[in-house]
Amino acid sequence: MLASTTYDQNEARPSAPDLTPAQLRHRLSGLLTDYRRRHCLTQTETAGLLGIGRPCYASYEERRATPPAHLLPRIARLLGLSLEELLTPDN
Repeated sequence: MLASTTYDQNEARPSAPDLTPAQLRHRLSGLLTDYRRRHCLTQTETAGLLGIGRPCYASYEERRATPPAHLLPRIARLLGLSLEELLTPDN
């Protein structure tokens, strides 16, 4: 179960990372491809782990589409990253 974080109205909240859609596609493409190859998985197997079809998954690897927001937590869990780590650009 994920911990819930509450903020006081006057308390500063963490700022959202500044990834453009193109940067997000590029980052996810590399991370997903590396994960799949390291684990000797096919695109179909990796798509199954995420609960999506292979054509949809392939579009993420090939940078043709950006995953919807509801899929990002599943991708982060698969990769062993926090959502914040997933969405933070590499420097």
